[in-house]
Amino acid sequence: RGGGRQPAKQYEKPHNEAHVAAHIIADIFELDAGLVQPIKTVELNQDAPRPLKSGMKTDKIEKALGIRPKSVETCLKEIRNQLTS
Repeated sequence: RGGGRQPAKQYEKPHNEAHVAAHIIADIFELDAGLVQPIKTVELNQDAPRPLKSGMKTDKIEKALGIRPKSVETCLKEIRNQLTS
């Protein structure tokens, strides 16, 4: 169960994780990744402060349920396939 994880494609000059994620999305949905421009968090002018780094650890759920979550790439490809079928 739970699709295997595949290593993320390497992208040129990743500025941060969000920038890399945007390139992954562009790649999977065949969009122009050249339009993705990194900005600093402070430039977003958000009402509330946000952590500069965040993530989700899945080791506890993997151990408790005996599954591994699908990779982001796998999930995005499934969404793309649903949208195009």
